[in-house]
Amino acid sequence: MAAPKQARSARHKPRGIMDHVVWRSLSELKEFPGNPRRHPEAQIAALSKSIRRFWTNPILVDETGTILAGHGRCEAAKRLGMTKSADRDGQRPQ
Repeated sequence: MAAPKQARSARHKPRGIMDHVVWRSLSELKEFPGNPRRHPEAQIAALSKSIRRFWTNPILVDETGTILAGHGRCEAAKRLGMTKSADRDGQRPQ
């Protein structure tokens, strides 16, 4: 039995943070100067492989474009020759 039309259309609405994800130029992003993490080459390679298949985890940035989380994803995207990345603003969903 088919689901009612209302139930079907509700499945396609953005959920959670999806309404806060935007595609932004990588050149606009700034690295957080106090980032303590360093990503080994193997990790960058694994991130690149994942990004090539399907980018599912956005880079978290603040209102100035400074990366709060996702420095490794940003580096992997640059190495892949990408010019834009999926970013999530630092605002909490309403």
